[in-house]
Amino acid sequence: MNTSKSCPEETGDIDLDHEPELTDEDILDAMRHIEGYLDISTEDFRTIYHLAWRHAVARLRGRQGGGR
Repeated sequence: MNTSKSCPEETGDIDLDHEPELTDEDILDAMRHIEGYLDISTEDFRTIYHLAWRHAVARLRGRQGGGR
């Protein structure tokens, strides 16, 4: 009997306790897919990403508790 826990990457679940870390290359690759000009640094993007992640986690945890 296998009692080991699967990691979120294996199950497709989102680990709300651990924000995924993005590399500069991750960010730059994403920016290349956007048409037009972006005047934002990778550090500014990380700040926005971090704040968006915290907001999404709060929203998703609210759903778990029966909220909307």
